[in-house]
Amino acid sequence: MAALFPSYVITVLELFRKHGFEAYVVGGAVRDLLCGKHPHDYDIVTSARPEETRRLCKGAGGKPGRKFRCPGPSCRRTSR
Repeated sequence: MAALFPSYVITVLELFRKHGFEAYVVGGAVRDLLCGKHPHDYDIVTSARPEETRRLCKGAGGKPGRKFRCPGPSCRRTSR
């Protein structure tokens, strides 16, 4: 995993996993990697609820819109 993703992506994935949540890189970054291209951004999906995600981001020093975005009011819970 370390060879595919920058350290800040690994840090976010590990943060969620350390607190018992699933977390995966998804979207265009996966497509770009499969096509042999360098992704320009990384989307992460997690099993954490929006309020848990905000708490973890805040505790890690994350600021919305900066290094990584925490979900806002537009987040929707999807069915499992």
